[in-house]
Amino acid sequence: KRAVEFAGMVDRVDFLTQETVTSEEGRLRPDMVVRLPGEKTVVVDAKAPLDAFLFCVVESEPPFLAGVRELDAESVAVGRSRLREAMDLYAACVAADDWPKPPTYQRVSLPDILIEALNAARGPSAELPSAEFMFQATS
Repeated sequence: KRAVEFAGMVDRVDFLTQETVTSEEGRLRPDMVVRLPGEKTVVVDAKAPLDAFLFCVVESEPPFLAGVRELDAESVAVGRSRLREAMDLYAACVAADDWPKPPTYQRVSLPDILIEALNAARGPSAELPSAEFMFQATS
């Protein structure tokens, strides 16, 4: 709910929570129903098992076109593996009450896919360099 409110959506205007929905599959009670232009909706149910990882994308300027993108199977497998590693690390930290200290300074790079998307959006005359940037972590 906070994510859609942060995006500027208003409860009971742009989205509904815990509403009963009747579909071809029967009666459903999803976590949220997001209203889209053209009397379309996106049903969000975070408890439902997924065979795919989907992103709902909406343009930030009119006409606010919306679409759904599916993460490829290889990326989903990598994500599941990294989630399992993170859960195992968390369990080990809880059991030992020993928590790793984060670095105070770290150099990170933007993912290639983001650089490609930014370059595509800006056009060939405004090519971004291979993006590497730094941030200072605060404690």
